Amino acid sequence: MRAPDLAQRLAVEGRADLLAAWGNYARAVTGLAGSGRYGRAAAVGLEAGDTVRAQGLAFAALKGADTAEA
Repeated sequence: MRAPDLAQRLAVEGRADLLAAWGNYARAVTGLAGSGRYGRAAAVGLEAGDTVRAQGLAFAALKGADTAEA
């Protein structure tokens, strides 16, 4: 049985929050970007101090279909 889409999105967010809290920003950003959460991935990238990657992710969020997140 597969988890509902909302639960999957929340799981990705929760996992990314835990990884960022533990200092593993690269895996947090990769997980968020891999699930299409580019805006949130950009925010985590900025938190990590990686402004170049965060800028690229922010532009990806703006180009995406869901601009509400950007």
